[in-house]
Amino acid sequence: MRDETCSLDAAEKVNVRLTQDILVGMQEHTWRDFFDAHAPQYENNPFTQHSAQEVQFLLNLYPVPTGASILDVGCGTGRHAREFARRGMRVTGIDISPGMLRVARDKSAQQKLEIEFIEADARSFTLDRLY
Repeated sequence: MRDETCSLDAAEKVNVRLTQDILVGMQEHTWRDFFDAHAPQYENNPFTQHSAQEVQFLLNLYPVPTGASILDVGCGTGRHAREFARRGMRVTGIDISPGMLRVARDKSAQQKLEIEFIEADARSFTLDRLY
């Protein structure tokens, strides 16, 4: 087997890095747009129909007391956040998609659940509290 390592000069490395930055930016925008558009029908997907069982599975693995603070990163439409809130947890959900968060807020309000939803990028957000 032949070793085919590639050596880049400084200008080529800058070009590669700029290309990577552009692609990451495109991916962020593309995913945000995708989930914004899909948000109204997201919970019609078959894989979303077992939220209560999924949350119960997590609580069986990691028992937390009623009233504990839960941070739901990438909360989407809040399907897991709502299940945690029903069980008496204080829940904060973050998501990059305003469309998904709109659905999350609407469904939580309809069900009279108090959940804090924050629009943020999971890779770079900060909060002033611990979970």
